[in-house]
Amino acid sequence: TPLLGDGFTFISGKFDQLQHAQPLTAIISAFDRYFDEVSGSGAECIDVTKNAILEATGDCCGVLTDFFPSLGQIVGSHCVIPAQIGPKEAQHRFEYVFRLMVRTIAKLSKPVVFFLDDLQWADAYSLHLITTLVTDKAIQNLTFIGCFRDDEVDNTHPLGSTLYEIRTRSVAITKIKVNNIIKEDINALISDTFHLSDSFTASLTDIVHQKTNGNIFCILQFLQSLCDGGLLQWSSVSNSWEFKNSSIEAEFFPHDKVRILVRRILHLPEKTQYALKLMSCVGASCLESTLMLFLDENIAINVKKKEMTNIDDKPSQIRKQRNDLLLFFKFAVHEGLIKEEGANYRFSHDHIQFAAYSLIPEDEKILWHLQIGQNVWENASEREKDKVIFIAVDQMNYALGLLESDGQKENLAKLNLRAGEKAMSLSTFSSSALYFDSGIQILGKHQWENNYELSLHLHNYYAEAEYCNGNFSAVGQAAGVILSKAESPSHKVRAYFILIKALCAQNRLDEALNIGIKVLTQLGKQPPSEFSDVPAIYANFNKTASIFKDTTDFFLNFKIMEDSDALIAMNFLGELLLPTYFLNQDIGLWLVDHMLQLSFVHGVNKDSACALAGFSAMLFGLGDLDGSKNVGRMALRLQDELDTQESLPRVCFIVYSGMLSRTEPLKEVSEKFLHAYKVGMQTGDIQLAMSNAYWYLVDNFISGQLHLAALKKRLEVFGEQMV
Repeated sequence: TPLLGDGFTFISGKFDQLQHAQPLTAIISAFDRYFDEVSGSGAECIDVTKNAILEATGDCCGVLTDFFPSLGQIVGSHCVIPAQIGPKEAQHRFEYVFRLMVRTIAKLSKPVVFFLDDLQWADAYSLHLITTLVTDKAIQNLTFIGCFRDDEVDNTHPLGSTLYEIRTRSVAITKIKVNNIIKEDINALISDTFHLSDSFTASLTDIVHQKTNGNIFCILQFLQSLCDGGLLQWSSVSNSWEFKNSSIEAEFFPHDKVRILVRRILHLPEKTQYALKLMSCVGASCLESTLMLFLDENIAINVKKKEMTNIDDKPSQIRKQRNDLLLFFKFAVHEGLIKEEGANYRFSHDHIQFAAYSLIPEDEKILWHLQIGQNVWENASEREKDKVIFIAVDQMNYALGLLESDGQKENLAKLNLRAGEKAMSLSTFSSSALYFDSGIQILGKHQWENNYELSLHLHNYYAEAEYCNGNFSAVGQAAGVILSKAESPSHKVRAYFILIKALCAQNRLDEALNIGIKVLTQLGKQPPSEFSDVPAIYANFNKTASIFKDTTDFFLNFKIMEDSDALIAMNFLGELLLPTYFLNQDIGLWLVDHMLQLSFVHGVNKDSACALAGFSAMLFGLGDLDGSKNVGRMALRLQDELDTQESLPRVCFIVYSGMLSRTEPLKEVSEKFLHAYKVGMQTGDIQLAMSNAYWYLVDNFISGQLHLAALKKRLEVFGEQMV
């Protein structure tokens, strides 16, 4: 539970082995509980937190409420719906705004201690997000504490790689190894706990140390078993705790932690055991609302009968049965095996979960998971389904090999598609790729013949997720499958687009350009043959330039582009501008000119402003300074008119690094670059954000607006944001 005190905040979370595929579980739950605590801390605390976060994040606050629902209760309706941008850009935006949020929390209560347990089970994106936090030098008041089992982590483990990366970025790491406790400390623990003198408890300590070898978990469980068995008990006669060493020494106590707990669980009522086994299947913790979706006696009955459908009980009978099971489950809370934390239940220790899970016969475990997943999904309301999608799909994915009918496979593949889309919306691409790949594997080798639309969606999303993961070989393979199986050119467009982006990211610009030209040809936007007619390209370019002469408002009254083919063509042309700039500027002339021709015919969109900016840069390079200035100002006016944030950094960078840098006051130009940098960070376009930051520093150096010390500090800040 978060602790809000005078001058400090303690925020904690815990990773779960069985919820590894569910992205950011520990981090989201930790901060969500923190905002819950803020909501219950009075109007003044709520107002201070709300105002500080809104001031720091601006229009991007809505990005945070998508991840942390409890924050939405604090900021209310003040959040703007985030602009729709690409998945990779959305991930960059979230990381940037998340860091702004943590900086704000750290300023509100100093220091912030952020504790995460069981890092060995953290998902890849959580480890990345932790790295961005602890290496952000702008977060001055954060202490991060991570706990992990070092016998499960080596240099090849993702956590080992993360720790190495953090060290290479000059962040000090203090490692504290927690060993078994020595006999003297065991004696002090027993003496303090039972209010007995340390000389009196020395004999008991010898037995405890012998049976537990100083493992603190085993010590506590052994003492608990002594109390439960009446070998260590309170005496109303002597008004103190009493024990008999001979009886305790004869007491059998297994050294294996799981066996210790199995023995303890087996002493509980059968229905309590059953409820614990059910919860052990979903992980170390579970919301009560989710637990009630699968707290069902019929699961065990169905498993025994090998039936995958729920028994047709009346709703009233089902509710009564679940409420009865919940009472038995809460008996485990009373026994200390489960912790109740508000609306959430958590096993008091991972080994308790493992012990409960071990009581399920090995040949039945997969069926338990399948039944739990089906119950969760079928019993959830439409409003709840988005919240339980990961739990439901993860449980059902355990049983991929048991699905026999095509209908079952198709339904689970669709659920994996939905889970993958949800993970993509959370910018957790490693998890989303796993879901999409699972959907593909479920459908099998005849999927394109039997489930064409579903297969097309799964492969397209999988390619996009792996592009965001930087796994370009997987992108090529997925795109290759789509291009060989898709039934029409329009069904291939998305795969071509992501393939071009992947090739550009690998600096394979020639291949990207060739594919782009091929797609434009298929769309009916036939480029000049081999681009060999250079005079014709320049003639058309100059003809377009003459239209813009002496005007800066040519496009302002144009309609918004709606034609789907034109929008696709504009998207591809815009993506090809970068490789043509480095490879062949003659082709670049044709591209920007063709984008403007499409705008003349079909109307304008965000790519039209970028095309105008590119046209201005081309004129500048050809020596037409007046034309470049006019078209550059036209690009800025169209950008303002369209008010599309995601294109602003590109337009500002191209225009103000060209002709307008010579005609406008440097102070004004540097302010434009700084604004474009901020918008680029907020829209996740880090590359263009840093390009604008570079020119901001250059202009300030040339103009002398900042002293060298201040300039060096700004450079360090931008560098931290770039990594």
